[in-house]
Amino acid sequence: MDNNPASSNLSQLAIDAALDSRWGEALKYNKQIIKLDPQNVDALKKNGVFVFLNASLKTLVKRMGDDSNRPFLTNAKTRHEEIEKLLKERESLYRKAADKIIETDNLDPNKVTATILLNIKEKI
Repeated sequence: MDNNPASSNLSQLAIDAALDSRWGEALKYNKQIIKLDPQNVDALKKNGVFVFLNASLKTLVKRMGDDSNRPFLTNAKTRHEEIEKLLKERESLYRKAADKIIETDNLDPNKVTATILLNIKEKI
């Protein structure tokens, strides 16, 4: 990555969050890293594999439900509205960065895991 101290600090925060299974925080930090310098996507891709787990709006709303422990990231009034807004904002970025896109609408977590492992085996 770059030599930007802000980016370096965010990188450590992202790693710490991921190691503690605080995935929402890890994603938030990675998004900030990418915004600081779009070249960070290229740097991250040199050291890892981006897998975009895609699902339809309907599936995402069903999976997330109205979990009160999941904070809203936007000013949306409903979970459906928020997910729709975030998809419009981010999906093209995720697709562009992805080394592999896996459609997950009809997959359970075990099948998603197996599919990821099969698809990244040659990259690791």
